[in-house]
Amino acid sequence: MNAAVDDVVNVAEDRVEELKGVIAKAEELLKNPKIKRVLSTQKKEKSESVKSDTGEKDTQNLMEKTKHLLSMGHSKAEIAKLLKINRAEVDFLESLSKK
Repeated sequence: MNAAVDDVVNVAEDRVEELKGVIAKAEELLKNPKIKRVLSTQKKEKSESVKSDTGEKDTQNLMEKTKHLLSMGHSKAEIAKLLKINRAEVDFLESLSKK
């Protein structure tokens, strides 16, 4: 059993070293001005698309998903986790679907 634990620890240590190398490469790339520009442009585009996608359509979609998952017997906690919303929002969407 100790040998198995040692193997797991060694693999974990090797993985940590690999990840340190990846992080170092990412930090070097982030220093590049061209990459900074591309990333900032992508952030702006993403935030603009999120703003345009929100609204009644999104609420209706979440309400339908909540109603469907409730009818399938999922708990409200499971639904919140699946839809990546909090429990109060699940309760609210459920109340909207009953109207």
